[in-house]
Amino acid sequence: MTLSLSDSISNRVFTGRPSPDIPSDQTTVQRCIDGCTAAGFSQAGLEFGRECYCGNQDAPLADATDSNECNMPCVGDASQFCGGGNRLLVYRRSSPPAGGSPPAGGSAPPTQAPPSTNPPPETNPQPPQQPQQPQPPVPVTFIGLIEVRDPTNNDALLGYVTKDTQNGISKYDIDVSNAETFTFQVPGGSTMYSQLEITAVDTIDGYPFFGLIEGYANDNDTIGPGSWHYLFVGGTTHSEPGATPQTGPNSYFISARTWESSVWNFDTTTLEISPQWVNPDGSKPVTSLLGWYGYILFGSGDPDQTNAHFGHNDKVVKLTFKSTV
Repeated sequence: MTLSLSDSISNRVFTGRPSPDIPSDQTTVQRCIDGCTAAGFSQAGLEFGRECYCGNQDAPLADATDSNECNMPCVGDASQFCGGGNRLLVYRRSSPPAGGSPPAGGSAPPTQAPPSTNPPPETNPQPPQQPQQPQPPVPVTFIGLIEVRDPTNNDALLGYVTKDTQNGISKYDIDVSNAETFTFQVPGGSTMYSQLEITAVDTIDGYPFFGLIEGYANDNDTIGPGSWHYLFVGGTTHSEPGATPQTGPNSYFISARTWESSVWNFDTTTLEISPQWVNPDGSKPVTSLLGWYGYILFGSGDPDQTNAHFGHNDKVVKLTFKSTV
């Protein structure tokens, strides 16, 4: 039998681990159940599409949630569900069937009477059951930190996006105590999402959204192959998904630059967050992020051209999400 429960990093329902441990990119329901059984546990729980936990104790029913909230596909088999964001999908080992000797102090089961030869009485025919309608996906909210990693060095951690900025431009630092907390929501039912808006809990210099801002030195706000034009990462107000560059205030200290807020892609399998700028003509160039001087975030449609124009050798970086709840 299964049960859906609320869970959190600070107060896990189950703390046991399967044996052997399951690589996060190979998680399936059966691997989790088998691993927990092999480790001596009676219950297996799956979360975030990729995490497997084991336990024996029964969780309080007060922690039970709607099963539709456990709607993240398993990274090892997208046809299965492996929990959700802070939602643990629990599989309990079924009890063995009753039978054999009666329990102490009990009585033997009564002898069954021989089957009757009389025809059964007429009953009212029941209407056929209607097929169950599929439930709509349930939105999932993510709350946590944004990590900056080096994709050329086994995704080594370079730092976390910080609360403070450099002239209104987002920075990163290895000191987690200075990390900004971000939140965003996905509609559920998939592993890939685009045109998301990410909110900074403490704001970015007074602006609510973690967005992209036209570079100060640009001739215009178009980026792409063959162009050195660049983007800052910083605080913005709201723009609609798919919108072209917007005018108005933003966190950059010379704020007369265009910007966009609904620019983020999110992969629930890898937890990677990647940018997507929309040019004024509606085109969507491949958008990369770089670490300017090794600690300031900016974007480009052609990192080689941007580096050559400024005489830099800044590395391409990637962002990943780290849950804190």
